[in-house]
Formats: sequence, structure tokens, C-alpha cells
Amino acid sequence: MLTTPKNKTELIDQLKREKDFTVLAVHNGTATTVAKEIAKLGSKTVSVTVIAVR
Repeated sequence: MLTTPKNKTELIDQLKREKDFTVLAVHNGTATTVAKEIAKLGSKTVSVTVIAVR
């Protein structure tokens, strides 16, 4: 598994190789805001969180 993709497209391509999936949403913001948005997706979804390195 690629752990340091150069961009969002590369990350999605790598994830598709692991398992077929659908992107439901992309969220930006503080950790608490993103966590609230992920919680709204429901319990039958798997969330992938990508944190930008500064």
C-alpha cells in the first residue's frame, strides 16, 4: 500500500487497487469538523483520513 501519495488522484488510484470503493465525500477543515462530517456517513462506511504534512 502506498502511504505517501503525491496527490489525491494517486491516493485514489492506489486505494482502488486494494478494493473497489466509492468516494462519498471529501472534507477539509479542523479535526473536529471533519470528524463530525465523517460521523454523518453512517456505520456501514469506511472512512480514510488524510492529514497534510506541514
